[in-house]
Amino acid sequence: ATQASVIAGFSFESLVELEVPEDTHWLLSSTYFVFGSAAMAMSLYCLVVSSFACVFGHRLALQGPHGSLEKAVTIMVSHRL
Repeated sequence: ATQASVIAGFSFESLVELEVPEDTHWLLSSTYFVFGSAAMAMSLYCLVVSSFACVFGHRLALQGPHGSLEKAVTIMVSHRL
């Protein structure tokens, strides 16, 4: 989640602060903005999914029925990279 938030921040900053020169080809600038937006969107998706997993994985482990701790740990470990 930390890496995704850093990448999202850099993507946002590059999209907002870049001033495209007037003589830049439209295809080049469009490609830059499409890929920058895609990078930011995927980073935010990763951030949301990892936050969801942390919140609900801990909730399942602490408040779930008997055996839920092992289930939560097994699921979270199996989804690690």
